[in-house]
Amino acid sequence: MTLTRTKPTHPINNFSRCLLIGITALLTACGGSGGSAAPNDTETAKVQVPANTVSRMGSIVLGSVSGTAADLLGTSNRIVHGYAEFVDYGQVLTQAYIDERLSFTNDDSCEYAIDSSDDSKDVGLESPAHIKALESNLRLLNAGDTLGITTAAGTWAEMQLLNDFGAYYEFQTDVHSLGELPQGSTLSIPGQEFPGFAAMTIPHVEPITDSTVSNLNNRVLSAETTFNWTKPIQTVSSDLIVLSLSFYGSDLESDTEVEVQINCRLADDGEFTPSNDMKQLLAQYPFEMNDVYLSRFGIATEINGNAAVQIIRYSTYSF
Repeated sequence: MTLTRTKPTHPINNFSRCLLIGITALLTACGGSGGSAAPNDTETAKVQVPANTVSRMGSIVLGSVSGTAADLLGTSNRIVHGYAEFVDYGQVLTQAYIDERLSFTNDDSCEYAIDSSDDSKDVGLESPAHIKALESNLRLLNAGDTLGITTAAGTWAEMQLLNDFGAYYEFQTDVHSLGELPQGSTLSIPGQEFPGFAAMTIPHVEPITDSTVSNLNNRVLSAETTFNWTKPIQTVSSDLIVLSLSFYGSDLESDTEVEVQINCRLADDGEFTPSNDMKQLLAQYPFEMNDVYLSRFGIATEINGNAAVQIIRYSTYSF
């Protein structure tokens, strides 16, 4: 497994636009320097976004969080959350941009970034110039008043249009309020500035309901720490597992305030032991368990003319 310097990402620990930014950054090879593995160990999810065609993009995140995060918000079961936004790039997406931002791999690699208060310890903060150019003039679009999520029994939930900083959609509740989202559920976009999409199939992801971590020192990770989780009963080719670690504090050598993030895209085989490169970071910074998240993702993509929509389904376990 390779540990690579990369652009920083957000841990999955707030339910707003940072969730979408964080999840897409976790899944992709951020910063243009994604980790590498042997070619036969790498599988790219079939996102099917055509190059030099799509200029409008919809991103929809649906999922649940269990563990510590749910407990902190006062729920005894999983939090269910949805967020969506639709953007106009003002130009078509290049193959390089699609590979960087919209293609997802389970290449069993880790990436890290460091953001320091005086910039002396910064690692992997810059995005490539072609990424900056394409994202410099994004415009949020209205896709209709309500995004409807439907099951065989009828309406499961609706994501309402909000306009705090531009058009976006969001809902949040606990799983007892809605019940489980069954396999075969669909999402429909009525359309306005962004075109309509009818009855898009939402990818099914088996929830992570339990996970264990061994070899801790007062809830602080060590070089000997290992992670275990329940493997899915039915493996899907587009499913990915991401382990996210975050540290906020002082660098022990320079006493500089730093934010350190490690994100690992893993094979969904139920176990993970840090690589030697990752162990060096774990030895240098006291990563605590309350900043560790394990997530399973499924991704589906649909195209309508020059518009594309990606639905990202996730289940996150917060330690």
